[in-house]
Amino acid sequence: MYSKNSSSAIINVMKRAILKAGKITIRDFGELEHLQISGKSPLSFAEVTKSKIAKILYEELLTARPNFRIIIDGKLVHDTESELLFDLEILDGIDNFIHSLTFFTINLSLQRTEQNKTETISSLIYAPILDELYIAEKNSGARVDKASDSLSKNSRLRVSSRKKLDEALIILGLSKEQKFFKPIVEILNKNNLNYRLINCNALSFCYFVSGRADLIIAENKPYNLFAKESGGFIYDLKSQNLNLTVASNEYLAKEFLSLM
Repeated sequence: MYSKNSSSAIINVMKRAILKAGKITIRDFGELEHLQISGKSPLSFAEVTKSKIAKILYEELLTARPNFRIIIDGKLVHDTESELLFDLEILDGIDNFIHSLTFFTINLSLQRTEQNKTETISSLIYAPILDELYIAEKNSGARVDKASDSLSKNSRLRVSSRKKLDEALIILGLSKEQKFFKPIVEILNKNNLNYRLINCNALSFCYFVSGRADLIIAENKPYNLFAKESGGFIYDLKSQNLNLTVASNEYLAKEFLSLM
């Protein structure tokens, strides 16, 4: 049974696993430039990297918590009777990785299901090349650590306090392939709003909760915990038949939603 007292132990297990996987990622990322020059397929190389990352995470988590279920990229790979589940997303922003851009992450969340209701208890987002490890724990806040320095002082994450939508930077945790991408962009352009798309959903959330961006439009994901724990307000658009979240401070989201 998971309890608040076991939070630090679980976070340490998750950190150890994700940082170990990050070492392989950093090494392989360094080989991409030479690979592209040689004319070999970066996509095939990236898939091999994903497999190595998944193997490390699976083995580390299974050894540390064999009773927990494990999902990797939406596929259940270890099933038990436990209410607790590790949810892994390998190389979020894989297109960036393939093109030697640093905006990609490894994501790991711990979820609990009770009475057919699932909640995220803790979530880690690791950007290995940027050396940033983002951590959110239910009722314990959100922070970012310098992953390579265990002695570095972590920084508490808080959303921005900007109040005017026309002065805000909006970040999109979406992909161009999604059916609602074009209508969202049309709204942004029609109202001359400033927005960015970095093609990495998790890192987009990180930039929002660290105050670098003021509002995020994204898919419903475990990263919503980061918004809650950094003082953000979250609006679920399922009532409009959209599997989307709009999150910001208390001022901006309502103004944006009035444009939809």
